[in-house]
Amino acid sequence: MKRNGVIAMTKEAIKKNIATLAKSQGFYGRLLNQIEEDEEVLDYLYEQSVQEGWKDAVDMVLAIES
Repeated sequence: MKRNGVIAMTKEAIKKNIATLAKSQGFYGRLLNQIEEDEEVLDYLYEQSVQEGWKDAVDMVLAIES
């Protein structure tokens, strides 16, 4: 998705990647639970993706884990 000239992941892609990672890592399972309880968590991650230009799951993981 392109927003204001910046390529960023969609909210759906962010949530899908977190759900996939949740199967193997407890941190992402807890993060997925937070997203499902409060949509603002996903909104925050999406805004981060726009600001930092996350293009894929690797960019997302590097940003979240840094």
